[in-house]
Amino acid sequence: MTKKFDAPVESRDVESYRQEARAMITKWGPMWMIRDEDSITNVATAIARAEHDFDPERGCKRVTLRCTYGRRQIWAEARRRNKWAKRPSHWSIDTMFNEDDESKSKGLSDSLQDYRETEIDFKERIEELKIITKKVRKLISSNGLTQLQKKYLRLHYITGVSVSEIANRNCCSKQAVHQVLMGGIMKIKTRVLSKNENNIQH
Repeated sequence: MTKKFDAPVESRDVESYRQEARAMITKWGPMWMIRDEDSITNVATAIARAEHDFDPERGCKRVTLRCTYGRRQIWAEARRRNKWAKRPSHWSIDTMFNEDDESKSKGLSDSLQDYRETEIDFKERIEELKIITKKVRKLISSNGLTQLQKKYLRLHYITGVSVSEIANRNCCSKQAVHQVLMGGIMKIKTRVLSKNENNIQH
């Protein structure tokens, strides 16, 4: 994300969060989402929530936390749309219908469902994300990986930097970055499997 989004929280307004949401959707989301005002608003809200939850003492950058919250909300919006697409039929709150048409109005309340996340669900997901991130950090920091593998794995899987961006930053090809990432992943998998086998034997 560009530096203009790193302005002090007090100086940011709703439109700046919506602009950042559009930028994230353009980078990580499906094309339909950039025209969906509800999705843009939900992603902007997630980014604002990240600003509220940000704690510099945890060693995480503001932009990293905003990207994490924003990307998770983008995925949630995509999953929600897929869920609706698989339903044979549904009613929308915005759907206009004739009040005299009993066949349409009958059972409307039974057909409506609230797919919004509760605050408890959201907090549980954030805690789960923190636990997963901690485990990933531990795996990456362990011995056996080269410094380059550790660097690329942290950038890609913890910071959320794309393979293309890593390649641009390090003046190399995307294929070279991909090979380093896959080499690191294979080493981690081999070490984990070996550890599990030793635990089973003992």
